[in-house]
Amino acid sequence: MCRPAGVRVIVNDRVDIALAAGAAGVHVGQDDLPAAAARRLLGPGPVLGVSVKTVEQAMQAQADGADYLGAGAGRLQAVLLTQTSIAKHSTARVRCFV
Repeated sequence: MCRPAGVRVIVNDRVDIALAAGAAGVHVGQDDLPAAAARRLLGPGPVLGVSVKTVEQAMQAQADGADYLGAGAGRLQAVLLTQTSIAKHSTARVRCFV
């Protein structure tokens, strides 16, 4: 239903459902399947998003293959620091959404 309309679907929390549905990707939180495991199951093509609360989690998500990071409004300061840390420590491009 979404594909013909040009809409990319990102499934929340469930890599198995994302794979079965042919979704564009999946978003996992810190209490879900670890990002590294999600990336191994998804392969390199689908989008992987990860919720983060700290700079350390953001750096780990990047190392695990995240394409973007998500953080709630209360986590904005950590996310902004994360973008700075990522820029200083890596050439990888990770997008951050708040």
